[in-house]
Amino acid sequence: MALDGRLFHPATPEERAAARRALGLDCERLVLYVSRLSAEKNPLGLLEAWVAVDTKGARGRTAALVGDGPDWDQVHNNAQTLNLSGSVHLAGRRSDVAAWYQAADVFVISSHNEGLSNSMIEALASGLPVISTRVSGSSILVESPAAGLVVDVGDVAMLASAMERLLRDAPMRTRLGKNARLRFESRFSLEIITKA
Repeated sequence: MALDGRLFHPATPEERAAARRALGLDCERLVLYVSRLSAEKNPLGLLEAWVAVDTKGARGRTAALVGDGPDWDQVHNNAQTLNLSGSVHLAGRRSDVAAWYQAADVFVISSHNEGLSNSMIEALASGLPVISTRVSGSSILVESPAAGLVVDVGDVAMLASAMERLLRDAPMRTRLGKNARLRFESRFSLEIITKA
């Protein structure tokens, strides 16, 4: 997949703050999920992991789930049952997805099964550190220099720990985010794909 790196690009702190305001988000840190709300993508596992992050004092942090799918009602109900309505934003299907990447600090893939994720490529282009379960395509995150963290499929505690780690560690977010953009430019940019 070739992607236009001008539309998906790293945000400055000012651009990130402006994107959050435009999207109506009031938070200090934003974890982003962009995918279908369906069993193989495991959004319910992401919510379970977010409970652990949130109960560690994650005020001012929001997890935004952008997408729609057959599990929408269950995701919505679980967010309420787990008392996450104040820290989880269900955005639904959006046409302005690039703005959500601009607003985010961390991108997460919680899938049980996944090919090379288009949303991961968008996150790399946007200079976001990526947390992914160990699915097909995730190995590019841990190539040197690393562009993200990889966790075991279905390991809620490991996913929560990875989110907590990146939310707390600004230098690591910055380093992995820069590497993410470089990984995009060397593998997935329109120029590279055209040349290939």
